[in-house]
Amino acid sequence: QPTVMHNIDALAQVRRAVDTPILSHESSWTIYGALEVIKKGAADAIQLDPRFDLSFKSSRYLAAMAEAAGISVVMHSYGDTGIATAASMQVIASAPNFIHANQITNHYLKDDIIKERLRLKGRFIELNEKEGLGIELDEERVRKYNQLYEEKYKGKIDLEPKSSKEFLKGEEEEDWIPRASSN
Repeated sequence: QPTVMHNIDALAQVRRAVDTPILSHESSWTIYGALEVIKKGAADAIQLDPRFDLSFKSSRYLAAMAEAAGISVVMHSYGDTGIATAASMQVIASAPNFIHANQITNHYLKDDIIKERLRLKGRFIELNEKEGLGIELDEERVRKYNQLYEEKYKGKIDLEPKSSKEFLKGEEEEDWIPRASSN
């Protein structure tokens, strides 16, 4: 997004001034912000992010609002587990205005907490036809990562900004979910 998140008027001004399509991201973190983006014609597409105020249900509502306004939407992902990825895929499949590539980052994780990993087929993840989200939680892995969190990270979150390199300095190579695969 080419402007600060709360200045939707500036985002609309940029959109009118350039030929490049404009994507709203930070300005659309809440359903109310996204509604303002739509009302002010501030973006050609809106990036949905269920991690924030939107939730998966609100992401679907916003996709419908954007569709009514003739605006496309895309899904944002940030190291999501298979559960969040499967939920995102259901939202994407439910709205016709997801016409651009959607960001899915689940395949970068070394491990997951679902029994059968979602697999890329070319550049796509195929939507399965199983019940619900189409995934099954792996209770053993949930316990494993919960224990790791309890033993190593609970109560130790440092709110001072650090680079990833500084954060991981001295860390042993562990098989824990947030670390990206080197493949």
